[in-house]
Amino acid sequence: MQWQCLQRAAAVEGSLEAILSKIVLERRLTEDDLRLLACFRQAYQSLRESVRGDSELRWYASDGDDEAYRRYRAFKALAVHAADLLQSNQTRWFIGKRRTDLPSGLESVGFLLAATDAARTYDWLETAERILDIESLAPRRTGVRS
Repeated sequence: MQWQCLQRAAAVEGSLEAILSKIVLERRLTEDDLRLLACFRQAYQSLRESVRGDSELRWYASDGDDEAYRRYRAFKALAVHAADLLQSNQTRWFIGKRRTDLPSGLESVGFLLAATDAARTYDWLETAERILDIESLAPRRTGVRS
């Protein structure tokens, strides 16, 4: 069962890499965007690593364990940020018109390298909370555990 979960997590992580590639090809990204994409990738990797190590992830949708709740909320906020970059109207092309403000191929490569650079490792939780100001986004909930 653990092996099947690990295979699924690795497959989804591969899909995440494809989504990152699409985003960097279609958007001019800010440093904060790149940091947040890197945080999202690191957070997802921690999920796969928990499965591989057969260890509990400890992300909860309640605030009984503050660290676990913070990680859960930050992961959700990072997912929404990545989805917003992916679906933003700025990435749409109109029929018969080619967008001229897209990043060049070299810029896109630079964006992808920045968003996936293992040397840029930092605490994804603290970085996401700081950039997204997660504490101000929604009231804390109690009693719900997922």
